[in-house]
Amino acid sequence: MSPRAGFSHLVIRASAGTGKTHAITRLYLRLLLEARWSGAETVERILVVTYTKAATAELRGRIRSAIVEALGAPVAQEEAPTRTTSQRSAL
Repeated sequence: MSPRAGFSHLVIRASAGTGKTHAITRLYLRLLLEARWSGAETVERILVVTYTKAATAELRGRIRSAIVEALGAPVAQEEAPTRTTSQRSAL
């Protein structure tokens, strides 16, 4: 990541339901766009860590959807992650 981006390491820590997934998704997309303009290799240099496999799957789906949306392509229904009733009640 370039020094121009303003940070080289970032930790997002907050309670459930505060928008962490949204924030991480937007930061990831921003880093990809900045790398595209600067010619940097970014995907291999971004590390995103979550605590559960479910959170990882949801974040992966949301990042994919954001990238597809940014490219102007329609998002397939299976790529748009949704929470199950048990996941919603856990929040």
